[in-house]
Amino acid sequence: MFKIFNKKKQRKIFIYSGAGLSAESGLRTFRDSNGLWHEHKIEDVCDYRTWLKNYELVHNFYNSRREELENVKPNAAHLMIAELQKEFGIDNCINVTTNVDNLLERAGVKNVIHLHGNLTEIKNIETNEIVNIGHDIFKIDLKNKIWKPNVVFFNEYCPEYDNLDYNKFLMEDGDIVVTIGMSFVVVSAYKIFSNFIKTHKININLDSETNYGYNFDKCINKKASEGMIQLKKFIDEL
Repeated sequence: MFKIFNKKKQRKIFIYSGAGLSAESGLRTFRDSNGLWHEHKIEDVCDYRTWLKNYELVHNFYNSRREELENVKPNAAHLMIAELQKEFGIDNCINVTTNVDNLLERAGVKNVIHLHGNLTEIKNIETNEIVNIGHDIFKIDLKNKIWKPNVVFFNEYCPEYDNLDYNKFLMEDGDIVVTIGMSFVVVSAYKIFSNFIKTHKININLDSETNYGYNFDKCINKKASEGMIQLKKFIDEL
């Protein structure tokens, strides 16, 4: 179990995760294969300017992604994050992810903030109604193109980005900020860290290039599950 340090002050931990967190579960990212995502061009299946024109292709694509998601399981890193949340408490362990999968929730993590939407949901573009369809196949009606996968496409407004500034407002000296498997291409680390709060900043990523330029206190260049084990040791020593 993770040990909560400094009982005099209950510290918070902010965990920001990206595609590298779910990679060990077998989910490919859209940045693999030179811009191809499961043999599709990103602009064909993940662009707000073209999705209605490609309505059937888009929904077939996300139907396949939900089917794929149903057949994978949370990995050890997801489970260790859930354990961290139990130790720190739900209100003191804030989880923000750019991932659209539900593996954190299936691992037992509560109150996950999905910056880029949720693959298991569809949204009515006329009423803004959101329906959770889980891993079910969405039945495509080409005569009534009102349902969109509730995933933030490129060139689409992302309302949850406001949460990044809100979380920085909540940070206090001594809190812990962890980034796991993030490329910092879409969401810069500058959007995550506060320049005015003395937090412990840890980056877990196989790619050492993500370490540069952000003044991390500790960089762990390992896959997510191995990095989480080292994170535990780091926390215990604080």
